[in-house]
Amino acid sequence: TYIALDARRNEVFRACWKEAGNYLKPPAAAVLEEESYLEVLKDQPFRLHGSGAEKTFDFFGKPQNWQPLPSITANTETCCQLGWDKFQKGQLEKAEPFEPDYLNPVYITRKSNG
Repeated sequence: TYIALDARRNEVFRACWKEAGNYLKPPAAAVLEEESYLEVLKDQPFRLHGSGAEKTFDFFGKPQNWQPLPSITANTETCCQLGWDKFQKGQLEKAEPFEPDYLNPVYITRKSNG
């Protein structure tokens, strides 16, 4: 399974794994040309999810065994449902230790006053 969020141009924010918890590639910002390991998967059944699914599918020549599912993506509804399910099971998380995980460097510029 390959989750890809469109990051414009030939870039995606992605994660790729064979099964839950067994990453082929951990979450990262990636240029599709650098995703050469996907060539090996062209002949295997493979699901692509997220806003970058079609872009990735097209880039690799629309392999017959791949299934792009761009409508399956994280959104507020699915995230809230996952949180509610954990809450009902008593699986609570502390928010204090969480920090943003930026996959690309953050560049902040000041507006010029001139």
